[in-house]
Amino acid sequence: MLLLAGAGRAGAAGGGAAVADIFIQAEKQRLIEHSEFQQYESAFAAWDELYETVMFMDAGANIGLLIRNVATASCWSKFVSKVDDLPDDVVKTDLKVFIQDVKSGEAIAGEITAISNRLDNLFAMPQTQPFINDLINFSTGNSGRIARFGDISTLKNTITNLIENPIVNNVKSYDLLINDIEHFMINYRSVPGALNYFDELLQTPLKFKGGAFGIEILSNPPPVLAGKTLIKLESGIDDIDNFRYDLMFEDGSGMKIFVETKNYSSGTGFTTSFYNQFKAYISNPQLENMDQLKYFFRSNDGVTKATQVKKFKNMMKSNAKELFESNPSLFRSIKKENGIDFIDDWDDLKTMMESPTISIDHPVFNFIEMF
Repeated sequence: MLLLAGAGRAGAAGGGAAVADIFIQAEKQRLIEHSEFQQYESAFAAWDELYETVMFMDAGANIGLLIRNVATASCWSKFVSKVDDLPDDVVKTDLKVFIQDVKSGEAIAGEITAISNRLDNLFAMPQTQPFINDLINFSTGNSGRIARFGDISTLKNTITNLIENPIVNNVKSYDLLINDIEHFMINYRSVPGALNYFDELLQTPLKFKGGAFGIEILSNPPPVLAGKTLIKLESGIDDIDNFRYDLMFEDGSGMKIFVETKNYSSGTGFTTSFYNQFKAYISNPQLENMDQLKYFFRSNDGVTKATQVKKFKNMMKSNAKELFESNPSLFRSIKKENGIDFIDDWDDLKTMMESPTISIDHPVFNFIEMF
């Protein structure tokens, strides 16, 4: 009977229910042999009717349709109501698991249908056609890109699978996320790096999670980016090997603002690669003051301004000399904790990072933004 638990899950083919039926019929036979069947007959009849009504054996071909057929069959509610009438607790427990699996599967199947419909509408919009055509043409001659978005159907399947992937958490609901994709396609087609950025976010669930955060910020720019113009996406910074920022903005005076997006669903430590990336930002000769650098973190219970300041303090304290020497003029533009004197050397920077009283709102931490 335990095999029944898998019968309703999306990974189970129609044969799973057939196997389940074998165990149900065995339980029926046991009750008949013990002259106990008559009082439970209606419960087994409900299962038999359900099993015969829905084409379980075809489930492997279309699990979504199977689940909808199960949940909408007229005998489904009758079957559900009869489960508690059965005498064996193990049988009842496993049948309830099956019921819950079907209900969960119904919700998933319904959401997939809704996503499919929303994407059909997105791809049919005249405003999105230029970007989509550019993207499909961008795949030419590249097997990986062809597999992700070589045509409309493939692109649709890729986006749907990524949205439904459990790794893609800490993002908006699918309808709002697709709204952000629509906004990106319509408004940023001409921005250098747009196709590379979109290609990258379609590569893996983790990249999609990060990229979704980036396009969400573009759809709803925070105050610090108000009036700024997006001029590049995910491109190489001059003279810094193997380093890429997420977004580059420019203000009215021509000053560049480098944006890094971090979509952490929970608190996490800063790794060596995180430090190397931060050092690369600091080393950028175009970075003349800390207002030109913005690290956006998704705000949640485990990720707050205070938690991120604490981690940056520890990282900068441990690497004060190396960071300072990578861009001395940048740090000499920052005032000390007293708000009067300027940092003069790496020891001053380390002393600031060691201070237990420095405020999380000190200008040295202005690059840390919560979204």
